[in-house]
Amino acid sequence: MKQKLLLVITKSNWGGAQKYVYDIATSSTVQAEYDIEVVVGSNSELARKLRDRQVVVHNASTLSNSIKPIELFFSVLELISIIRETKPDIIHTNSSFAGIAMGIAAFILRKKSVFTIHGWAFNEKRTTQQKVVLKVAMFCTMLFHTRIIAVSRAVLSQFPGTLRMRRKATVVHNGVSTQVYSNFNTVVPEWKKTGVQLVSIGELHTTKNHALAIKAIESFSKEFIEKYNVTYHIIGEGAERKHIEARIEKSHLKNRIYMYGALPNASQYMPSFDICILSSISEAFCYVVVEAGRAGLPVIATRVGGVPEIIKDDVSGLLVRSKSIEEMAKAMQDLIVHKTKRIKLAAALKARVQKEFSVEQMIEGTMKVYAKLGEK
Repeated sequence: MKQKLLLVITKSNWGGAQKYVYDIATSSTVQAEYDIEVVVGSNSELARKLRDRQVVVHNASTLSNSIKPIELFFSVLELISIIRETKPDIIHTNSSFAGIAMGIAAFILRKKSVFTIHGWAFNEKRTTQQKVVLKVAMFCTMLFHTRIIAVSRAVLSQFPGTLRMRRKATVVHNGVSTQVYSNFNTVVPEWKKTGVQLVSIGELHTTKNHALAIKAIESFSKEFIEKYNVTYHIIGEGAERKHIEARIEKSHLKNRIYMYGALPNASQYMPSFDICILSSISEAFCYVVVEAGRAGLPVIATRVGGVPEIIKDDVSGLLVRSKSIEEMAKAMQDLIVHKTKRIKLAAALKARVQKEFSVEQMIEGTMKVYAKLGEK
């Protein structure tokens, strides 16, 4: 008889953590051993995708990105009710705020639980007080979970330095599957393949710091931009849209920078472009870099979080200091000018991704963690 696996995540909009949950929930390897159900804090893209694959989805209406005591209290109560209804053998939580609430609920009901840390909420742009509260809440919550997965060594390095915490934790890198690619003009008919085209894919959030890439391109001379016909394409949606649009409007790059909003399965369009740009100020791992490597695209990325675990500087990509306009601009110009270098770096990254960052390896590592739940 199969065991019951309950996957839990706060937000249902599509992102790295949501892709991770989707890959586990729809994996034939996992489904062969577990009956899978998923709890989400909102009915959005992830919920729709899962239901399309006949995965049972529960909506936890009180689950949100809040650790206010009263809201947390009601989230814990609702999750306790869901646990009693679904009777899972294993609970696997996949976001910071859900991790706090579900950790408490699972501990109260004495359920085995796994918590995957896709990133520390206290690394995001917040007030000092909020960061302290989140750090204390997260570290206390980890005591409630049976096992912990860190998506990178960088995430693991920020764990409390206690033996008990370290003993619980395992690094399992995210992985990507083989992709079917499409030309970008199939979704944006007016797009044409001209010049050297840079692309960023990700949520329009302060953490992604799209302004860094824009400022770097602004520093290029008019002659350089025209000679190589440089354009920058941003795929994603989020709270920073108006700020980014205002930045572009004030610059001399209005006809060089394009925003397309969120596009389903955006990584399928990567081969249409020439260089992938990641300008984040914080990343736990970063799916986009791995997806770019799988697509054969060279990457320029900030040296943050788990990114150096994927890219070796000047071997399989270019790494620059976070927030450094000068280094980002220099790296961009280097790859814009030198096509042979782009090809070399892309080939090296693709080989590394295929060898070390497949979804099969991710599933295998995760299943090993599930197996350890039976160990004392």
